[in-house]
Amino acid sequence: MQEVFVFNEIAVIIRHWYEIGENGREHGARVEIRRRTPSPRRGSESASQLITIDEPIWRADLFDLIGDEPGTFGRAHYHHTFEGPEPTPETGTSSCRRIRLPGAVDSCPTSKRLRQQPALPCGTSQSSRKNFAMPAIA
Repeated sequence: MQEVFVFNEIAVIIRHWYEIGENGREHGARVEIRRRTPSPRRGSESASQLITIDEPIWRADLFDLIGDEPGTFGRAHYHHTFEGPEPTPETGTSSCRRIRLPGAVDSCPTSKRLRQQPALPCGTSQSSRKNFAMPAIA
């Protein structure tokens, strides 16, 4: 499953992720921010226009390790530098940064507002509202 939200020249892509790696099986959500690639206008004003979303800007991998307690996000991290489609290390540091979950939510200045009225995915019941909060990024 994949969801794409396009805002002018920027797109947010959210998709399910499952990976079998050297250090175990991971699953969770990948959230990417990408830049739209300009396309030449085609046809009349009423014609459908081509939308290409390509250049990565930022990516968060909100992953659990299968076998760990669900929701611990033991493999959560983000990338903020890329060379083409691949995440790349910056000089002297890694482009992969760990995300502190879930304790970081409590220290986030906006967390009180988020806990009071968090957005719910379509079809989510009110009783499960407490399970949704925005993570802070280290």
